[in-house]
Amino acid sequence: MIETELNQSKVFITKEGELTEVPPPKTGYGEQTITWQGGKIKLVRTTYIEKI
Repeated sequence: MIETELNQSKVFITKEGELTEVPPPKTGYGEQTITWQGGKIKLVRTTYIEKI
């Protein structure tokens, strides 16, 4: 059993019984895209934006 705090914003992927946390963009600003193929997750793309 895995425990996590529910008062934080997080993204998790479950694949073949394994739970993987997807880290947020390093700058705190950005976008995450999950690509599916054949009903399974194949890629997670994370882009980030830097505020100046």
